[in-house]
Amino acid sequence: DFNAFVSDEKLLDLPATAYQDATSTFTDQWSDVAWLGDSRASKIGVATRDHQVDGVKVEVGDFTNAAGDVIDASNVQVQWLREVRADANRGMSGRMVDYPDVIYYPNTGLDIPAESLRFAWVTLNVPEDAAAGVYKGTLTVKAGDVSYPLDYTLEVIGIKQPTADEAYFEVQVWQHPFSVSGYYFANSTADAATGTGTNAPIETFLSNEHKDLLRGSLKEYASIGGHDLVANIV
Repeated sequence: DFNAFVSDEKLLDLPATAYQDATSTFTDQWSDVAWLGDSRASKIGVATRDHQVDGVKVEVGDFTNAAGDVIDASNVQVQWLREVRADANRGMSGRMVDYPDVIYYPNTGLDIPAESLRFAWVTLNVPEDAAAGVYKGTLTVKAGDVSYPLDYTLEVIGIKQPTADEAYFEVQVWQHPFSVSGYYFANSTADAATGTGTNAPIETFLSNEHKDLLRGSLKEYASIGGHDLVANIV
């Protein structure tokens, strides 16, 4: 048996401390407002009880408004969060904590151990040609014969969200490429500087998986207005 609920995407919940409340949380509604060409995020929590639950998935339905306009379910992406171990204080002086922070696993069926808390990350993309209105849809958490329907409401305003280029927006983010390998491959941020970071075998950085992850990070950077790259020449 398990419990599923709408969680707060603005909070970085720690399974070790949030699990007890998660077994009895019954928040089953979500709402937000978005522009055309905009996107919104949501987080769904799943807490198992006394036994492991296999094949947990989130099924997404179409979003419709009162006029019959539809935002197709294909505009909603769901992925499961992976935990990464990081220091709870600055300067590596505190305790190490597992944070569910990496948008990582596909929504193809997640096996969740007994007495555990896992989160799914939901991205709702509004097409630029969508009609304005209040859309309602259902996201259903399923495993075997058990299902939890969650009601989603999205108000779409008839104003287009400008792209970074259209808004003449510029941003600079300083992130070393090793951060990508550490984030996705390492068991902790400490490991990112050793086993899977700067001292990792060269094959790690030349692998197609690492190149794809690095490419995705750079595309995301460009999409929000980043145009500068710095290369060290030794």
